[in-house]
Amino acid sequence: VIPEEKEVLLEEPPRLEEKKVIPSEVKKIPAEQVYGKAISCVKKVLTSLEKDIFDIDSKEIEDVVSKIIDKIASGDEQIIMLVNKSTPDNYLYAHSVNVCILALKLAASLGWSENKLRSLGIAALLHDSGMIYVLPLASKPSKLSPDEYEEIKKHPLYGKEILEKLDNEIEKGLKELIVTVAYEEHERVSGQGY
Repeated sequence: VIPEEKEVLLEEPPRLEEKKVIPSEVKKIPAEQVYGKAISCVKKVLTSLEKDIFDIDSKEIEDVVSKIIDKIASGDEQIIMLVNKSTPDNYLYAHSVNVCILALKLAASLGWSENKLRSLGIAALLHDSGMIYVLPLASKPSKLSPDEYEEIKKHPLYGKEILEKLDNEIEKGLKELIVTVAYEEHERVSGQGY
């Protein structure tokens, strides 16, 4: 089912609580600690969604994204170096955190506001939520059959369906962005992809 075509803009994201962290305080928190907390957060959220628990802790997600933004803003390149760190047992969680870090680094270099960065970071962190339904297949050590590959290609749709059910204080505009990013993550500029 393809949703109505609509444009999701980042010009005016919902206002999130502003948290100012003094750069010297940010540097005291090791990048590895921020990265580890982000992986734990994603794992907790995806485990809840897999169990059909749709009331996730959005404040924890915002806090994790804010800490990543703070690390990037402080010039700590160690957070970027960690994107190559993943193991087969935490691949999905690490991939989600890595996408978040790289998207935030790029957007920060383009001069995006802190509020836009936070919205982007939350959406990036949750972009692969639909993989929870196909993870055993995606982790299969042997080559996928054509049918198995077609099933994996459905994960953006599964992500859209899961994230539409989020049952908490996430503002409507931010929720729409999160759902759109998850659903369109493999779409190319040409409209091709899956």
